[in-house]
Amino acid sequence: MNTNQLREVAAAATPGPCMWCDKPSTCFCDAVIGFGATGCTRDKSGNVLNLLSGLDAEQWTCDAPMCDDHAKQVGWVCGEESDSIDHCPHHAQHPELCIDKLVMFASEADSTRRDIYASVRRNRMRAAIKALEE
Repeated sequence: MNTNQLREVAAAATPGPCMWCDKPSTCFCDAVIGFGATGCTRDKSGNVLNLLSGLDAEQWTCDAPMCDDHAKQVGWVCGEESDSIDHCPHHAQHPELCIDKLVMFASEADSTRRDIYASVRRNRMRAAIKALEE
């Protein structure tokens, strides 16, 4: 499959509009926001000190839907099913956010995504208000 065919397949499988402009989305943000916890260390009282992760842990990504105009290609996954690695404008602008907290539970990954999406929506609203005021 060539890149255009992959984008067509992604567009068909990607629900909802781009978070930045409301055009049909063609891909999801692949920025890593954390890895699944596979264990933990505890103190003598049983309180969790650190979460642990391993090579078999799940990898949590941002998954923000975006159009081709807002996707920043940062790499490629090679192999039989090669694909581009794309970052949303939020993670392209703030790459340090990709590694804020590396090991987390699925619920924490969901919460992190909700925080990112809310930040994007707030920024869009601020920009719209500013445009109306001008």
